[in-house]
Amino acid sequence: STTDGQPGWGGWYFTVFSSVDLKNWKDEGVMLDLKSDQVPWADGNAWAPCIEEKLVGDQYKYFFYYSGNPKTGGGKQIGVATSDSPAGPFVDLGHPIITDSPTGHGQQIDVDVFTDPASGKSYSYREAAYVFYRNGLYYFMWSVDDTGSPNYHVAYGTSTSPLGPIKVAKSPVVLIQNPEKEIYGPAHNSILQVPGTDKWYIVYHRINKNYLKSDPGVHREVCIDRMEFNEDGSIKQVIPTR
Repeated sequence: STTDGQPGWGGWYFTVFSSVDLKNWKDEGVMLDLKSDQVPWADGNAWAPCIEEKLVGDQYKYFFYYSGNPKTGGGKQIGVATSDSPAGPFVDLGHPIITDSPTGHGQQIDVDVFTDPASGKSYSYREAAYVFYRNGLYYFMWSVDDTGSPNYHVAYGTSTSPLGPIKVAKSPVVLIQNPEKEIYGPAHNSILQVPGTDKWYIVYHRINKNYLKSDPGVHREVCIDRMEFNEDGSIKQVIPTR
């Protein structure tokens, strides 16, 4: 996860946690430190990572993608580090893999990677989009509004191709604030499927209620809730829990 709580999203390292039941969690320590020799090209702003497991030969390897601030300046860029274990230690490639945008402006942040189970091809998605595959459909999920807004929430659309076009759902909101329960800004998600089942979980961060007015964007908590589907394949709106 991104290490939160520093001014200006100034975190410089990533921590990793493990669990056998998604309820009890063990802190496995720092997996990648951008201010150390692990990452020669960056010095901080360790943001919004994702990870991909791939079978390479007869061994599983783990590819960890993340945003970092390059020592040369010019805005955030995307790097990748690899390991034989999801808990690390990770070895960085040594240089960023995405340095600028096809649109010619903006920083390269919030990476995601998706391997298409139908074709076996990998695709890179940026700026907080998340993709998963279920029953012949590709589900695209994205964050709406600003990360410091109580209204920061998750919406989705579907496609028959991993490259789109995307049809926005009739009821697109998957997850949104619940002020009565003091739950604010639930967004920027990933999805877990229990292997071999149709049981799904949404993993996301939301604003720590104690910092809603003082510093909402940099004090967040990571949460997990069940995510279910209607018979037509549409996603039921998730009711965030305490």
